[in-house]
Amino acid sequence: MELGFCVAKTKDVIASAKEIKDKGSGRSVQELSVIDVPVGRVHILALSSDSANLAAVVGREIHCFKVNSLLQKVSFNFIFSFGWILGT
Repeated sequence: MELGFCVAKTKDVIASAKEIKDKGSGRSVQELSVIDVPVGRVHILALSSDSANLAAVVGREIHCFKVNSLLQKVSFNFIFSFGWILGT
């Protein structure tokens, strides 16, 4: 897997956690992932209060995603670069 993050449905992760608790084994979040998003080394992931948007901080950039698009296996995003704030 490249550096970045993977997206999985919460209900699937919870079901797998219960299976691991009850049976001692289950699928990992990476195995449950509907899409891998190779954006680089992610330092912060932040979900909006309405769960519609996701921001991933990679270096001096913030990559913004629509959660519905990610769940539909589309990783289109737009990037804000903060290099100008630091004068670079």
